[in-house]
Amino acid sequence: MALPMAGDAEPVTVIADEGFHFSGSLSPDGKWFASTQLSTESSMVFATSFPEPGRRWQICKDAGGDGIWSADGKQILYVRPDGQIVAVNVSTDGSGLRIGAEEPLFARRDALGGTATADQQKFLLLVRPKGRQVAPLILVQNWLQEVNR
Repeated sequence: MALPMAGDAEPVTVIADEGFHFSGSLSPDGKWFASTQLSTESSMVFATSFPEPGRRWQICKDAGGDGIWSADGKQILYVRPDGQIVAVNVSTDGSGLRIGAEEPLFARRDALGGTATADQQKFLLLVRPKGRQVAPLILVQNWLQEVNR
């Protein structure tokens, strides 16, 4: 759902189906929304109109996730399950989106996550150190109550 930031507007439904969606990205012009839908077999990147939901367009040919719009709104980047970063050309016409050719950019290898600069000329990746064990994150809830006992 989306909540307009001005006035007392009510939330609007962006994705109407029952699936689990994550990694949402709004196009620079604010007219399109890309997200990853998780299914039992794989994840897929889709785009739909925004703020009113409409037809959905499948962005990746096979499986993929973490779709983000380029700063100029002419591409959506996503990650294949093998770690390859792919750019897909998108354009609008009278009936909606036109999905163009995919262009593999580079392999993400063992990156745990990342983002791109607005011009997509540089990528910042969080990479696991080679040969070192990553310490687990431990979350302690209500710790202040334990201290005050």
